[in-house]
Amino acid sequence: MKNSLNDGRALRAQKEFQEVNKKLINSAIELLNDNEIDYKSINISLIAKNAGCAVATGYNHFPNGMLDVYGSIIQNVNEILEESINKSMEENMSPEDTITELFVKTSEYIIHYGNAARISLFSLKDLVEIGEWKFGEPFLALQILFEKIKYKYSISNVESFVVQIYSNYLGLLFSWMRYQEDSIVFSIFTDEWFLNRSKELLEINLSTLK
Repeated sequence: MKNSLNDGRALRAQKEFQEVNKKLINSAIELLNDNEIDYKSINISLIAKNAGCAVATGYNHFPNGMLDVYGSIIQNVNEILEESINKSMEENMSPEDTITELFVKTSEYIIHYGNAARISLFSLKDLVEIGEWKFGEPFLALQILFEKIKYKYSISNVESFVVQIYSNYLGLLFSWMRYQEDSIVFSIFTDEWFLNRSKELLEINLSTLK
């Protein structure tokens, strides 16, 4: 009986922690997307107060400061994306449609998070150094999907082709991250541009095999 009570308390505590964590992440996203606020001035204290939480609670969730916040934002995208891709595979979509869905959904969620995603992704080097880089690297999922269609498209080396298409996607992502409205060059990398290129990515890469 005692163990059951302890288990129940632990589950409630875990649920409460996750709910507060989600509230803090949403607060950070809101602040990072506020054009009236310089993102460099955003800190754990401001995020916690904006979420209606104690500052100490904010630091309990993000002991490494803003790097933990950026890592959590990326992880949030990952979790939503993983659910979406699993759903696509359960619905028995074709490998081609599932691959396109993977890239398009990734782009849609990144676009949804806006500047919060840009700022978080630009912190890649620092996140890697502290072991907080959690952005999904879907090589295994892509390899499994391309194995199913390698004979159909005469893909001689699946691993190399996966590296090629994912590298191309990262190029699109980096270009979107560099978007600047008043720039002659970078103003073309809009949300619409990023999404459209993501939709075309599979077709373009398959065309290189012909």
